[in-house]
Amino acid sequence: MLSTLKQYVYDRYAHDENCWVRRLHRGFFRSRFVVKSLFGLDVPPAGKALYFDLTTILLRNLVRDRLRRSPDLRLLEIGVGSFVILSGCLSRRARHRIDAVDLEPSYVESSRKCCSMNQLNVKVFQSDLFENVERRKYDVIFWNLPYYVDPHKYLGRLFASAPDYMDEGSELILGYNSKPLPRDTALRFFDPEGRLRLVKTVTWWWNLHEVLVFQRKQ
Repeated sequence: MLSTLKQYVYDRYAHDENCWVRRLHRGFFRSRFVVKSLFGLDVPPAGKALYFDLTTILLRNLVRDRLRRSPDLRLLEIGVGSFVILSGCLSRRARHRIDAVDLEPSYVESSRKCCSMNQLNVKVFQSDLFENVERRKYDVIFWNLPYYVDPHKYLGRLFASAPDYMDEGSELILGYNSKPLPRDTALRFFDPEGRLRLVKTVTWWWNLHEVLVFQRKQ
């Protein structure tokens, strides 16, 4: 019953531009008040853009739990976006500066302004994945994947390069919407015989978003 209801909601959202689900979705994820309430951040007007998505909330909860246990963790966010929502929120709990990168220069500029607006201890810079990231080790690398983009453009390179920036036991945490990016598709780019191991798949009964947690092997 719940699975049928979930599928009905997603089908309505996908095929009806004016359905109540889509209107509710737009209003929620475009709300500066909601951003302040959920993430504790002030953000500039975004026009028709969304400040965050459901995966953002799910990733925040998982990484925040890790920071509660170990606030000394060193974090890197890939795909920080325009409003530094995830890293900004998490930086309130982290003892060390969070590094955050994005491919798009305009997103980097916008996120830097949000960092200044909120006095965040986050360093935002332009990078195509790890291209401009200083070779150092992170405890957690996380990314709300661009799940509507062809995964051939980024997932293979991600799995190949991420272990170079991780110590044994460090985590790579990837969130995504499994409707446009099915789990099986994402895992085609992952080599279980490589330097990472998949340790956890986090799902929720009430939505189609998922999180994959990988650890660096010895």
